[in-house]
Amino acid sequence: KGKAVLAEHAENVRTKLRGSIVDSITNIATVIHFAARGRELARTEGLVMDSYRAELKSSFYSNMMMLGNGVGLFVFSIAVLFVSLYLWSSGAISAGTLVTLLVIMSNLLWGFSHVGSQINEFAEAYGEIQNGLNDVVVPHDVADATDAQPLKVASGVVIFDNVTFGYTDKNVFTDFNLAIDAGQ
Repeated sequence: KGKAVLAEHAENVRTKLRGSIVDSITNIATVIHFAARGRELARTEGLVMDSYRAELKSSFYSNMMMLGNGVGLFVFSIAVLFVSLYLWSSGAISAGTLVTLLVIMSNLLWGFSHVGSQINEFAEAYGEIQNGLNDVVVPHDVADATDAQPLKVASGVVIFDNVTFGYTDKNVFTDFNLAIDAGQ
C-alpha cells in the first residue's frame, strides 16, 4: 500500500509537470513567458524538482522493498541449504534428494523474487491509475438549483471589447478587440 501511495504522488507530480510543459507550448503561455519569463521558468524548475523528489522517494521505497525481499530470500536459502546439508551428512536424505531440494529451492527463490518485482510494478501502475482517475472523476463544482430549467442556446458570440492584459508593469494587450461568432 505504501508503494501505491508513493507511486500515485509521483504520478500526480509528473502530471503537474506535463501540464506546465503543455501550458508553455500554448499561445497563452507564450504571452505569459514574454511578460513574466523569469517567474515561469522558476515555476517550471520547481515542478521539475518536485517531480525528481517524488520519483526518488518512490524509487527508494521500491528498492527498500526489493532489498527486504532479497534479504528474506537469502536467509531462507541459507537455512534450506544448511538443513539439507545436515540431513544429507547424517544420512537422512540421499545425494539425489539433496540435489532435488536445491533445484526446488532455486526455483522457489526465482519465483518469489519475480512475484516481488511484479507486486512492485503493480503498485506503480495502481498509483498511476489512481492519479488518472482522480483527474477524470472530478465532482461538479456548480450544482443547478432544484427548479433550474435546461439552458437553451440558439446562437452566441464571444466578444473581447477593449481588453487590456499584462503582468506587473508590462501590458501585453492594450485595447484588444475580438469577436468570435458561434460555431467558430
